[in-house]
Amino acid sequence: MLLTLLLATLLAAGELSDRIDALVGKQVRPDGPGAAVLVVKEGVVLHAKGYGLADVGKQVAIDRTTTFDLASCSKQFTAYAILILAEQGRLALADDVRKLVPELRSRAATSGEGRPIRIEDLLHHVSGLPDYLELKPYPRPEARMTNADVAKLVATRPLDFPTGTKFAYSNTNYTIAALVIERATGRSYGQFLHDRIFVPLGMTGTHVFERAKQRIACGATGYSRDGDEFVPAHSDLATTGDGGVWSCLDDFVKWDQELRKPTLVSAKRLESAISPGRLDDGSATGYGLGWCVGEQDGEPIADHSGEWVGFLSYHLRLRKSGLTVVALTNSDDGTIRPSELGRAIAALYREETGRK
Repeated sequence: MLLTLLLATLLAAGELSDRIDALVGKQVRPDGPGAAVLVVKEGVVLHAKGYGLADVGKQVAIDRTTTFDLASCSKQFTAYAILILAEQGRLALADDVRKLVPELRSRAATSGEGRPIRIEDLLHHVSGLPDYLELKPYPRPEARMTNADVAKLVATRPLDFPTGTKFAYSNTNYTIAALVIERATGRSYGQFLHDRIFVPLGMTGTHVFERAKQRIACGATGYSRDGDEFVPAHSDLATTGDGGVWSCLDDFVKWDQELRKPTLVSAKRLESAISPGRLDDGSATGYGLGWCVGEQDGEPIADHSGEWVGFLSYHLRLRKSGLTVVALTNSDDGTIRPSELGRAIAALYREETGRK
Protein backbone atom coordinates (compact mmCIF):
# COMPACT_ATOMS: atom_id res chain seq x y z
CA MET A 1 0.00 0.00 0.00
CA LEU A 2 2.77 2.45 0.97
CA LEU A 3 4.70 1.55 -2.17
CA THR A 4 1.60 2.19 -4.28
CA LEU A 5 1.11 5.61 -2.67
CA LEU A 6 4.79 6.45 -3.17
CA LEU A 7 4.67 5.51 -6.84
CA ALA A 8 1.50 7.56 -7.32
CA THR A 9 3.13 10.54 -5.64
CA LEU A 10 6.23 10.30 -7.82
CA LEU A 11 4.09 9.98 -10.95
CA ALA A 12 2.04 13.01 -9.97
CA ALA A 13 5.23 14.94 -9.20
CA GLY A 14 6.64 14.19 -12.64
CA GLU A 15 3.51 15.37 -14.38
CA LEU A 16 3.30 18.42 -12.15
CA SER A 17 6.93 19.34 -12.89
CA ASP A 18 6.29 19.18 -16.64
CA ARG A 19 3.36 21.56 -16.27
CA ILE A 20 5.35 23.92 -14.04
CA ASP A 21 8.17 23.93 -16.60
CA ALA A 22 5.69 24.91 -19.29
CA LEU A 23 4.10 27.59 -17.09
CA VAL A 24 7.36 29.22 -16.03
CA GLY A 25 8.89 28.80 -19.48
CA LYS A 26 6.32 31.22 -20.88
CA GLN A 27 7.54 33.95 -18.54
CA VAL A 28 11.32 33.45 -18.29
CA ARG A 29 13.81 34.24 -21.02
CA PRO A 30 16.72 31.77 -20.95
CA ASP A 31 19.17 34.65 -21.46
CA GLY A 32 17.67 36.95 -18.80
CA PRO A 33 16.94 37.00 -15.07
CA GLY A 34 14.64 34.24 -13.95
CA ALA A 35 13.05 32.39 -11.09
CA ALA A 36 13.40 29.54 -8.64
CA VAL A 37 10.36 27.40 -7.81
CA LEU A 38 9.82 24.89 -5.02
CA VAL A 39 6.83 22.63 -4.37
CA VAL A 40 6.77 20.45 -1.25
CA LYS A 41 3.99 18.13 -0.17
CA GLU A 42 4.13 17.12 3.50
CA GLY A 43 7.93 17.02 3.44
CA VAL A 44 8.26 15.40 0.01
CA VAL A 45 9.85 17.62 -2.63
CA LEU A 46 7.71 17.47 -5.77
CA HIS A 47 9.56 20.16 -7.68
CA ALA A 48 12.68 22.27 -7.09
CA LYS A 49 14.21 24.01 -10.06
CA GLY A 50 15.80 27.21 -11.28
CA TYR A 51 14.97 29.01 -14.53
CA GLY A 52 16.94 31.72 -16.28
CA LEU A 53 20.08 33.45 -15.02
CA ALA A 54 21.25 34.53 -11.59
CA ASP A 55 23.85 36.77 -13.25
CA VAL A 56 23.11 37.86 -16.80
CA GLY A 57 26.57 39.27 -17.47
CA LYS A 58 28.40 36.17 -16.32
CA GLN A 59 25.75 33.77 -17.66
CA VAL A 60 25.36 32.04 -14.27
CA ALA A 61 22.26 29.86 -14.18
CA ILE A 62 19.79 29.83 -11.30
CA ASP A 63 19.66 26.55 -9.37
CA ARG A 64 18.45 25.20 -6.03
CA THR A 65 21.31 26.85 -4.15
CA THR A 66 20.96 30.32 -5.65
CA THR A 67 20.03 32.80 -2.91
CA PHE A 68 17.47 35.54 -3.40
CA ASP A 69 16.53 38.61 -1.39
CA LEU A 70 13.25 37.52 0.24
CA ALA A 71 12.17 41.12 0.92
CA SER A 72 9.02 41.03 3.08
CA CYS A 73 8.99 37.23 3.17
CA SER A 74 11.72 37.85 5.76
CA LYS A 75 9.01 38.89 8.23
CA GLN A 76 8.14 35.26 9.03
CA PHE A 77 11.69 34.77 10.37
CA THR A 78 11.47 37.91 12.48
CA ALA A 79 8.22 36.74 14.04
CA TYR A 80 9.66 33.26 14.62
CA ALA A 81 12.65 34.76 16.42
CA ILE A 82 10.28 36.65 18.72
CA LEU A 83 8.40 33.40 19.38
CA ILE A 84 11.69 31.69 20.27
CA LEU A 85 12.45 34.43 22.79
CA ALA A 86 8.95 34.12 24.22
CA GLU A 87 9.43 30.36 24.47
CA GLN A 88 12.59 31.00 26.47
CA GLY A 89 10.80 33.45 28.76
CA ARG A 90 13.05 36.33 27.70
CA LEU A 91 10.08 38.45 26.66
CA ALA A 92 6.30 38.22 26.31
CA LEU A 93 4.21 39.20 23.31
CA ALA A 94 2.11 41.39 25.61
CA ASP A 95 5.15 43.37 26.78
CA ASP A 96 5.15 47.13 26.27
CA VAL A 97 7.63 47.57 23.44
CA ARG A 98 9.07 50.63 25.21
CA LYS A 99 10.69 48.36 27.79
CA LEU A 100 13.30 47.61 25.14
CA VAL A 101 12.79 50.57 22.82
CA PRO A 102 12.48 53.59 25.13
CA GLU A 103 12.87 55.92 22.16
CA LEU A 104 9.16 55.36 21.55
CA ARG A 105 8.24 57.15 24.79
CA SER A 106 7.90 60.29 22.68
CA ARG A 107 4.67 61.83 21.50
CA ALA A 108 4.38 59.33 18.63
CA ALA A 109 4.09 56.39 21.01
CA THR A 110 1.70 57.97 23.52
CA SER A 111 -0.45 60.62 21.90
CA GLY A 112 -3.95 59.35 21.24
CA GLU A 113 -3.10 55.65 21.36
CA GLY A 114 -5.14 54.85 24.47
CA ARG A 115 -2.72 52.14 25.55
CA PRO A 116 0.94 51.16 25.11
CA ILE A 117 2.23 49.50 21.97
CA ARG A 118 2.85 45.82 22.70
CA ILE A 119 5.30 43.57 20.89
CA GLU A 120 2.39 41.61 19.41
CA ASP A 121 0.94 44.87 18.04
CA LEU A 122 4.09 45.24 15.96
CA LEU A 123 3.85 41.71 14.61
CA HIS A 124 0.13 42.06 13.80
CA HIS A 125 0.59 45.48 12.13
CA VAL A 126 -1.85 47.23 14.48
CA SER A 127 0.61 49.55 16.26
CA GLY A 128 -0.24 52.67 14.28
CA LEU A 129 3.44 53.45 13.69
CA PRO A 130 3.94 55.05 10.26
CA ASP A 131 5.98 53.22 7.62
CA TYR A 132 9.55 54.55 7.76
CA LEU A 133 10.01 53.91 4.04
CA GLU A 134 7.53 56.73 3.44
CA LEU A 135 9.08 59.15 5.95
CA LYS A 136 12.05 60.56 4.07
CA PRO A 137 14.30 62.39 4.54
CA TYR A 138 16.11 59.77 6.57
CA PRO A 139 18.33 60.98 9.43
CA ARG A 140 21.38 59.58 7.64
CA PRO A 141 22.12 58.06 4.19
CA GLU A 142 20.20 54.86 3.44
CA ALA A 143 23.36 52.76 3.44
CA ARG A 144 23.97 53.57 7.10
CA MET A 145 20.39 53.46 8.39
CA THR A 146 20.03 51.21 11.44
CA ASN A 147 17.03 49.79 13.22
CA ALA A 148 17.70 52.26 16.03
CA ASP A 149 17.56 55.08 13.48
CA VAL A 150 14.09 53.91 12.45
CA ALA A 151 12.92 54.04 16.08
CA LYS A 152 14.22 57.60 16.43
CA LEU A 153 12.66 58.61 13.13
CA VAL A 154 9.14 57.35 13.84
CA ALA A 155 9.33 58.64 17.42
CA THR A 156 9.20 62.16 15.99
CA ARG A 157 6.00 61.50 14.06
CA PRO A 158 2.42 61.02 15.27
CA LEU A 159 0.76 57.62 15.10
CA ASP A 160 -1.32 57.00 12.00
CA PHE A 161 -4.13 55.77 14.25
CA PRO A 162 -4.59 54.78 17.91
CA THR A 163 -2.87 51.48 18.63
CA GLY A 164 -5.13 48.46 18.27
CA THR A 165 -7.92 50.21 16.39
CA LYS A 166 -6.88 49.43 12.82
CA PHE A 167 -4.74 47.11 10.71
CA ALA A 168 -2.22 48.84 8.45
CA TYR A 169 0.80 47.09 6.97
CA SER A 170 3.90 49.04 8.01
CA ASN A 171 7.51 47.97 7.57
CA THR A 172 8.37 49.96 10.68
CA ASN A 173 6.68 47.34 12.83
CA TYR A 174 9.09 44.59 11.86
CA THR A 175 12.16 46.82 11.93
CA ILE A 176 11.25 47.73 15.52
CA ALA A 177 10.66 44.02 16.21
CA ALA A 178 14.21 43.35 14.98
CA LEU A 179 15.43 46.03 17.38
CA VAL A 180 13.56 44.25 20.19
CA ILE A 181 15.43 41.04 19.27
CA GLU A 182 18.76 42.86 19.26
CA ARG A 183 18.25 44.46 22.64
CA ALA A 184 16.76 41.38 24.28
CA THR A 185 19.71 39.23 23.18
CA GLY A 186 22.68 41.59 22.84
CA ARG A 187 23.21 40.25 19.33
CA SER A 188 22.45 41.71 15.94
CA TYR A 189 19.26 40.53 14.25
CA GLY A 190 21.28 38.61 11.68
CA GLN A 191 23.49 36.95 14.27
CA PHE A 192 20.52 35.83 16.35
CA LEU A 193 18.73 34.35 13.34
CA HIS A 194 21.97 32.64 12.30
CA ASP A 195 22.59 31.16 15.76
CA ARG A 196 19.04 30.23 16.77
CA ILE A 197 17.28 29.43 13.47
CA PHE A 198 19.57 28.92 10.49
CA VAL A 199 22.29 26.83 12.16
CA PRO A 200 19.95 24.55 14.17
CA LEU A 201 17.89 23.86 11.04
CA GLY A 202 20.92 23.38 8.78
CA MET A 203 20.01 26.35 6.59
CA THR A 204 23.60 26.92 5.52
CA GLY A 205 22.72 29.01 2.48
CA THR A 206 20.56 31.54 4.35
CA HIS A 207 21.97 34.87 5.48
CA VAL A 208 20.90 38.34 6.57
CA PHE A 209 22.02 41.43 4.66
CA GLU A 210 23.05 43.85 7.42
CA ARG A 211 25.58 46.24 5.99
CA ALA A 212 26.13 48.24 2.83
CA LYS A 213 28.00 46.51 0.00
CA GLN A 214 27.79 43.16 1.79
CA ARG A 215 28.26 40.21 -0.55
CA ILE A 216 25.79 37.34 -0.16
CA ALA A 217 27.12 33.86 -0.92
CA CYS A 218 25.63 32.43 -4.14
CA GLY A 219 23.45 35.53 -4.32
CA ALA A 220 21.51 36.30 -7.47
CA THR A 221 21.87 39.75 -8.97
CA GLY A 222 18.62 41.68 -8.88
CA TYR A 223 17.50 43.38 -12.09
CA SER A 224 15.17 46.11 -13.26
CA ARG A 225 14.15 46.73 -16.84
CA ASP A 226 15.43 49.70 -18.82
CA GLY A 227 13.61 49.58 -22.13
CA ASP A 228 14.42 46.19 -23.65
CA GLU A 229 17.41 45.63 -21.39
CA PHE A 230 17.76 44.26 -17.87
CA VAL A 231 20.09 46.33 -15.71
CA PRO A 232 21.45 45.43 -12.26
CA ALA A 233 19.50 47.06 -9.48
CA HIS A 234 20.46 47.22 -5.83
CA SER A 235 19.72 49.00 -2.59
CA ASP A 236 22.17 49.64 0.22
CA LEU A 237 19.40 50.02 2.80
CA ALA A 238 20.62 47.80 5.61
CA THR A 239 17.77 47.96 8.11
CA THR A 240 16.51 44.49 9.01
CA GLY A 241 13.44 42.68 10.30
CA ASP A 242 11.07 43.92 7.64
CA GLY A 243 13.40 42.39 5.06
CA GLY A 244 17.05 41.48 4.71
CA VAL A 245 16.93 37.68 4.68
CA TRP A 246 18.41 35.92 1.65
CA SER A 247 17.65 32.24 1.09
CA CYS A 248 17.49 29.44 -1.48
CA LEU A 249 15.22 26.54 -2.40
CA ASP A 250 17.28 23.90 -0.58
CA ASP A 251 16.98 25.85 2.66
CA PHE A 252 13.26 26.43 2.19
CA VAL A 253 12.85 22.66 2.25
CA LYS A 254 14.40 22.66 5.74
CA TRP A 255 12.34 25.65 6.81
CA ASP A 256 9.19 23.93 5.60
CA GLN A 257 10.02 20.93 7.76
CA GLU A 258 10.27 23.22 10.81
CA LEU A 259 6.94 24.81 10.01
CA ARG A 260 5.33 21.38 9.76
CA LYS A 261 6.91 19.88 12.87
CA PRO A 262 8.45 22.66 14.96
CA THR A 263 11.55 21.98 16.99
CA LEU A 264 12.46 25.53 18.01
CA VAL A 265 9.08 26.55 19.45
CA SER A 266 6.02 24.67 20.65
CA ALA A 267 3.27 23.66 18.24
CA LYS A 268 0.95 26.04 20.11
CA ARG A 269 3.22 29.01 19.48
CA LEU A 270 3.60 28.05 15.84
CA GLU A 271 -0.19 27.92 15.51
CA SER A 272 -0.37 31.47 16.86
CA ALA A 273 1.79 32.61 13.96
CA ILE A 274 -0.78 31.47 11.42
CA SER A 275 -3.84 32.61 13.38
CA PRO A 276 -5.27 36.06 12.56
CA GLY A 277 -4.52 38.91 14.90
CA ARG A 278 -7.38 40.89 16.40
CA LEU A 279 -8.07 44.53 16.97
CA ASP A 280 -9.09 45.77 20.41
CA ASP A 281 -12.76 45.45 19.41
CA GLY A 282 -12.24 41.73 18.69
CA SER A 283 -12.40 41.88 14.90
CA ALA A 284 -9.88 39.76 12.97
CA THR A 285 -7.17 41.42 10.88
CA GLY A 286 -6.31 38.63 8.43
CA TYR A 287 -2.64 38.85 9.42
CA GLY A 288 -0.91 36.54 11.87
CA LEU A 289 2.73 36.78 12.95
CA GLY A 290 4.65 37.30 9.74
CA TRP A 291 1.95 35.61 7.68
CA CYS A 292 -1.18 36.66 5.84
CA VAL A 293 -3.90 34.17 6.72
CA GLY A 294 -7.03 33.40 4.74
CA GLU A 295 -8.46 30.91 2.26
CA GLN A 296 -7.82 29.78 -1.29
CA ASP A 297 -10.52 27.75 -3.01
CA GLY A 298 -12.04 26.98 0.38
CA GLU A 299 -8.77 25.79 1.93
CA PRO A 300 -7.09 27.69 4.80
CA ILE A 301 -3.76 29.15 3.76
CA ALA A 302 -0.86 31.12 5.17
CA ASP A 303 1.13 33.15 2.67
CA HIS A 304 3.27 36.22 2.20
CA SER A 305 4.76 38.13 -0.70
CA GLY A 306 7.85 40.29 -0.88
CA GLU A 307 9.06 43.03 -3.18
CA TRP A 308 12.26 45.00 -3.06
CA VAL A 309 14.75 46.47 -5.51
CA GLY A 310 15.45 43.81 -8.12
CA PHE A 311 13.56 40.98 -6.38
CA LEU A 312 10.06 39.55 -5.88
CA SER A 313 9.15 36.60 -3.67
CA TYR A 314 6.17 34.50 -2.57
CA HIS A 315 5.68 31.76 0.02
CA LEU A 316 2.37 29.85 0.12
CA ARG A 317 1.32 27.13 2.56
CA LEU A 318 -1.95 25.25 2.05
CA ARG A 319 -2.73 24.04 5.53
CA LYS A 320 -5.20 21.24 4.78
CA SER A 321 -3.43 19.58 1.86
CA GLY A 322 0.04 20.13 3.33
CA LEU A 323 1.31 21.76 0.14
CA THR A 324 3.99 24.46 0.14
CA VAL A 325 4.93 26.58 -2.88
CA VAL A 326 7.86 29.01 -2.99
CA ALA A 327 8.50 31.25 -5.98
CA LEU A 328 11.47 33.64 -6.12
CA THR A 329 12.61 35.92 -8.92
CA ASN A 330 15.55 38.27 -9.46
CA SER A 331 13.69 40.80 -11.57
CA ASP A 332 11.24 43.43 -10.35
CA ASP A 333 9.77 44.36 -13.74
CA GLY A 334 6.64 42.29 -13.16
CA THR A 335 7.14 39.88 -16.06
CA ILE A 336 7.14 37.15 -13.45
CA ARG A 337 4.73 37.71 -10.55
CA PRO A 338 5.66 35.12 -7.89
CA SER A 339 2.34 35.44 -6.05
CA GLU A 340 0.36 34.73 -9.20
CA LEU A 341 2.78 31.97 -10.16
CA GLY A 342 2.55 30.34 -6.73
CA ARG A 343 -1.23 30.29 -6.75
CA ALA A 344 -1.28 28.97 -10.30
CA ILE A 345 1.04 26.13 -9.29
CA ALA A 346 -1.24 25.28 -6.36
CA ALA A 347 -4.12 25.11 -8.83
CA LEU A 348 -2.08 22.81 -11.09
CA TYR A 349 -1.46 20.54 -8.12
CA ARG A 350 -5.19 20.32 -7.42
CA GLU A 351 -5.83 19.45 -11.05
CA GLU A 352 -3.20 16.73 -11.09
CA THR A 353 -4.29 15.15 -7.82
CA GLY A 354 -7.93 15.46 -8.83
CA ARG A 355 -7.27 13.21 -11.80
CA LYS A 356 -5.81 10.39 -9.71
